[in-house]
Amino acid sequence: MITDPCVIRLLAEGGAIEVYGHRASGGSWTFVVRGTALDLEDDRNEVIHVSGVPRATDLSDVVPSHWIIFYPRLVHPELRSWFRERYDAAVASLPPHRQTSHDQYRHHKWRALFDSTPPDRWSSADEPFAGHDAVLTLLRPDGHEGNWYHGYVTGLRMECWLCPALFCYFAQAPEKIYVRADPLPVGVNPIWEPPDNEEPRRFVEAPP
Repeated sequence: MITDPCVIRLLAEGGAIEVYGHRASGGSWTFVVRGTALDLEDDRNEVIHVSGVPRATDLSDVVPSHWIIFYPRLVHPELRSWFRERYDAAVASLPPHRQTSHDQYRHHKWRALFDSTPPDRWSSADEPFAGHDAVLTLLRPDGHEGNWYHGYVTGLRMECWLCPALFCYFAQAPEKIYVRADPLPVGVNPIWEPPDNEEPRRFVEAPP
């Protein structure tokens, strides 16, 4: 059973990784990881690996080698320099078509992390946080590992279905999920239009 706090949470559709850390009184860290991680095979295909490394003292032993393809959800302030120092080299290691995708969808997330002021405490999406725009409340499971939620958006009650990828981020479906919507950066297209050399894939769809 993991009792240490989560200090790194990296997310991607189809995979997630959580690193739990213990900081000794002398300042040294030890880490343990859980979850699944995406990796790249022959520069094109994403492969999911189950992470199961033992407790380590070096982040390089617990963070997947292609961490740059993840979105940063949480990184402890004391550990951000590890990613900042390796960021440019990690981006440069991506094949050209993936660099284009990274620049469009993930670059601003990592830069916002590096430039942000650390909060007083880390919160998860199932905990209230200042500035959330909506609260999704669990209605029912769908019988196929997905879950239906409802909430009020701009005063209108809406229902939404969350696919089983929810369990990449939570051990069980939370009773409530707090959501914030930020404006997209200039030039970012909310509709994914993959380049000609990338094949679009649909992972799951809502049951009837």
